[in-house]
Formats: sequence, C-alpha cells, structure tokens
Amino acid sequence: MYLPNCHVAICGLVAGRIREKYYHPTLVFTDSNSEVTGSGRSIEEYNMIENIQKCSDLLSKFGGHKAACGLSLKKDNLKELSDRLNVMSELTEDDLTEKLYIDADMPFGYVSFRVIEDLEKLEPFGVKNQTPVFAVKNLLLVKAKRVGENHLFLSVKDAGGRIRDLKLWRRADEFEEFISERLGTDSNRILYDESLLTSKNILLTVSYYPSVNTFRNNTSIDFTVRDYKFS
Repeated sequence: MYLPNCHVAICGLVAGRIREKYYHPTLVFTDSNSEVTGSGRSIEEYNMIENIQKCSDLLSKFGGHKAACGLSLKKDNLKELSDRLNVMSELTEDDLTEKLYIDADMPFGYVSFRVIEDLEKLEPFGVKNQTPVFAVKNLLLVKAKRVGENHLFLSVKDAGGRIRDLKLWRRADEFEEFISERLGTDSNRILYDESLLTSKNILLTVSYYPSVNTFRNNTSIDFTVRDYKFS
C-alpha cells in the first residue's frame, strides 16, 4: 500500500493493523525525500526478509527479519517490487487463514489475580513468546453493548450460571456480521435487545486472555476475546 501523506514513523503501525485485520503480509510505503520508504509486517507462514532480499536489485536499502522489515527504493520501482513479491509469494488460501493455538481450556472461574500475576511472569510476549490463549465452551450469550466507534462488550453465562463480561476491541462490525448468520436480517435489533437475545439460546465458544483492569480505584479482571465461534 502506498500512502504518500502517511508519516514515515507510523508506516509500521499501519502495516501491523492491516496485517491484523486481513492476515496478509503487508508493506506500507510513503514518500521520503527523493524516494519511498516502507515498513512491513508479516504472518507466520511468510518469511518477509527472505523474499525482500530476492528483490534487492530494486532497493536502495533494506533490513529486518522474518516477521518485519524496513526498506527504501525509488518510486518508479514500487510497482515492479509489488508484482515480483506477489508472483513469488506462493501463499495458499490455507496459509492466509490465521491459526489460533489454544494453550488450555480454562473456565472463567479458574482465573484469579494470582493466576494473572503468574502469567505476567512470562512476559514480555512477542513473536518468539506468544501470549497464552485460553478457551471456554458453551457460553450463553445474554447481552451485547456497542461502545464507541467499533468496540463491543458481551455478557455471557457459563455452565455454573455466572455472568462474565467480555471485550472485543475494534470488532463490533465483525461480530455483528458473524451473529447475522444465526439471527438473520433482523440480527442487530435482536443482538442489542437483552430479552430477545436470551430467547435465541445462542451458545458460544470463545478464546481469551485475562488481564487486570484498574479504573477509578476499582480493580477487576478483564477477559479480552481473541476469537469466537458457535458451540
């Protein structure tokens, strides 16, 4: 992607957000002096720096590793770089489908402040030390609330009858599309009406990571959703 008005310092951030949304290796370029400068963010199945090296004759400078890179080149070479990288990629549809590896089935009731403290000892998380992912099955969806531009808070009831609040950051639109498969064309009205939603008996399996949230002197456990599906 070529964004001439993007500040060079945030090209990597933009590339990371695009990669996160579409699960494709992504390069974002912007104008920088007499050339274009870009940052790349990759997926597990694609060695970005190895493929960039194959196009070194087009580049003024480059560097990075399997998961990310930075590079500069003449603007006239940008299209050829794009064409070559796409031809060489050999990525399949399966490669471009993100895989989520579950570390353990862990009901919400097992999560305590002590457990979170122990998990924090494993930090920092990154490419070679992935954030742990836990899962819970058969959660009854009882409430949904849209917050801000594209955030969603869900309330679910577990097998023991306890209500838990889950957070989906920047994914409200995505979840609305997902739930429409089950609720049909009137899905949004049902989703945001608690009595109607509960009557539909929608069961979810979710993967999540817990963290501690402190707001206005109140400390609680947050359950941030990584993925979800119908049970």
